[in-house]
Amino acid sequence: MRTQASSIIACDLFTVESVKLTTLHVLFFTELHTRRVLIGGVTDGAANLAWATQIARNLSEAREDRAEPIRFLVHDRDKRFGATFDEVFKADGIKPVRTPWPAPKANAYAERWIRTVRAECLDRVMVLGRRHLELLLSTYVKHYNEERPHRSLGLKPPGEPQPLRALSPDVGIVRAGTGRTPLHDLADTSQGRVDVEVIDINEPAQVAALRERLSDRRFDMLFTNAGTTNNEQTPIGQVPTNDFVTVMVTNALSPMRVIEALEDLVTPTGLIGAMSSGQGSITNNTTAGREVYRGSKAALNMFMRSFAVRQSGTARAFVLMAPGWVRTTLGGPDAHLGIEESVPNLVNVLLAKRERPGLEYLDYMGRTVPW
Repeated sequence: MRTQASSIIACDLFTVESVKLTTLHVLFFTELHTRRVLIGGVTDGAANLAWATQIARNLSEAREDRAEPIRFLVHDRDKRFGATFDEVFKADGIKPVRTPWPAPKANAYAERWIRTVRAECLDRVMVLGRRHLELLLSTYVKHYNEERPHRSLGLKPPGEPQPLRALSPDVGIVRAGTGRTPLHDLADTSQGRVDVEVIDINEPAQVAALRERLSDRRFDMLFTNAGTTNNEQTPIGQVPTNDFVTVMVTNALSPMRVIEALEDLVTPTGLIGAMSSGQGSITNNTTAGREVYRGSKAALNMFMRSFAVRQSGTARAFVLMAPGWVRTTLGGPDAHLGIEESVPNLVNVLLAKRERPGLEYLDYMGRTVPW
């Protein structure tokens, strides 16, 4: 996940009121991997699409000087981030990713910086005007990038080089018997950044063997995703025992076995999570149906909560994710979301969650799901 963050930047806008009651607009960019911030521009005039687009063009040269190419730009659906703004980045091979509306947590890194700059700087000063604000932001950003420690960076400032390969390559696990997958294609073109393991997580011996193969590696994130279901309309009292056992083992027991087996390979401030489902929420169950599947995800939630309690003395973050109803083999063709809509936002939520120790149950837009 850290490897992916090195190729993602986010941008956002915020406003500041001057003592003369003039509204000043600020456009900034932040690198997800290093947390480094760049002020794009400040204006006391028309903060429109043309203004934002010109700033994007002005930054083109700075993007060319990066050793690590940028692949994605995350921003919200503000009209100032319109088609012409996006086209500037697309011309440089950067794919704009628009967050859902409204979902501020999907752009959590940028939103967090707005809160930080307000709390540590702007809320303590009476801003006289545009030039005064530019001076304040220039001074604060220099402090933020070069001096201010960050917990997620090992109490180092963003300006210190962050080794992209300090941790092990990402490891993706594919279910045994699946055959070749797009993950294999990604690994082939990743220049050693992605490894693929093929196991059946329902087989404890295979999980133990995986733990042995990965014993010399360290990861900043461990996230498990496993799911199967039975006949959706079968009432719980009529479910065959074998179906019940298969769903519960695959969806609840096996993911926790993987987490328990690999958790010591995760860094002390890393994240451990599992793919749950909105249907695992007892509070939100107002329609019935899919009763074994719902029960298995609710059981996973309970097991993960117990695991997090046992880890309460650590600085780790824990998360249960509800990805939404996604068009997959399990979700079916009638689902509301495509993978391209759910997964990028889910990744942003996971990256932001690393800043918040403790357990949360979140959906793909970063909203809390009731237990």
